[in-house]
Amino acid sequence: MTPRDRQPYWPDETARERLTRPAVGRLLVAMPMLGDANFDRTVVLIVAAEEGGFQGVIISEPTRDDVRSLLPKWWQASMPPRKLHRGGPCSPEMVMCLAVGRPRLSVPGLARVVDYPHQTLYRIEGDVDPESVLPSVGGVRLFAGYAGWGGAQLDDEIDAGAWLCVASEAGDAMSAHSATLWRDVLARQRGSAAFLRHCPDNPLRN
Repeated sequence: MTPRDRQPYWPDETARERLTRPAVGRLLVAMPMLGDANFDRTVVLIVAAEEGGFQGVIISEPTRDDVRSLLPKWWQASMPPRKLHRGGPCSPEMVMCLAVGRPRLSVPGLARVVDYPHQTLYRIEGDVDPESVLPSVGGVRLFAGYAGWGGAQLDDEIDAGAWLCVASEAGDAMSAHSATLWRDVLARQRGSAAFLRHCPDNPLRN
């Protein structure tokens, strides 16, 4: 039986595509059988779609590096625990910044990612001076590196059962408990997906 055969029955194929396909603002939850150490039990937020591919950041892996010591200009606006997060295996020397603010902000350097009730998540683009954007936002989180997929790569990985693609919620990207996001996001899913949070670290040994 192929991964496609194991997918649940959807009476409306359009609804299935809408709920399971990748899109900017949605989450990718790594499945226990993914088999890639770079993404083991991670939650990735898709932040951009370019030329048929997708770019995202891992939002569930805080490092021990304090933002204050690395990027002091961003520290005051950084959300607890105020740690640099590992954003992904691509360009780990590059820092990407996400910010939360009021809806429909028109500020140079802010690119909308996803709207939530009463707030919007933005991506801070390029080499932006913190002083030009921080007065307009309510908090930021910084990520070292990113994750990227070209063409139909991500769709193929989802169809193969490597990722669960689900809706994000307002507190996900700025969670003070980002290290537990993998289990927390699975716990709020319906059906068998919620039970995956109890999967052992190495399911092949069980």
